[in-house]
Amino acid sequence: MSTVDLAILGDIYKEPKSAYEIQKSIELTGISKWVKISTPSIYKKTIQLEKKGYLSSEIIKEGRMPEKTIYSITKFGKIYYMDLMKKAASNHIDVMLEFNAVITNINNLSKEDANDLTSSIRNNIEKSMMYLEKILIKDREINSVELKEIKSIDNDCKINNSNKLDFINKSIIKQQSNIFKSLYLWISDFKDELNKNI
Repeated sequence: MSTVDLAILGDIYKEPKSAYEIQKSIELTGISKWVKISTPSIYKKTIQLEKKGYLSSEIIKEGRMPEKTIYSITKFGKIYYMDLMKKAASNHIDVMLEFNAVITNINNLSKEDANDLTSSIRNNIEKSMMYLEKILIKDREINSVELKEIKSIDNDCKINNSNKLDFINKSIIKQQSNIFKSLYLWISDFKDELNKNI
């Protein structure tokens, strides 16, 4: 199953875009933080999807700007997209945590080194957890200001909606935040057990 294909097709499902616009849109949604998608793979996959008939392209020129290729999803692309969606929804869920390679080898280390490494893992989990919490707090502040603006007659107040999370992104950030909270509790328990057993 290609996550990159799914991200690209989903991004242009409703609106044709250039490869650059697709890449920027995917960056903006933050999906690349939750699944492995790199910028070069977006460009490469967009061209491959066109060659396979899932996308069509049109070269356009606007004013003095250089020509750009705009991609649209085809009828076959919509079928492929739906197939990818069904496969992704029915796949076994794996959570791969790179630090588990450290955990499985922790018994080889001294108590001091083992504690240093588990502390480092816990600190990184905490940083990630705090980062996501800051995003959610900022989103709540933006929404709160919007409510005040709606109630206010003063129209001079400008709201920056570019940082406002949509329902989907907010849900994913909450999901990830809950995962990090669980990991934080787990690593704290693991560190306590480790000190009893080393």
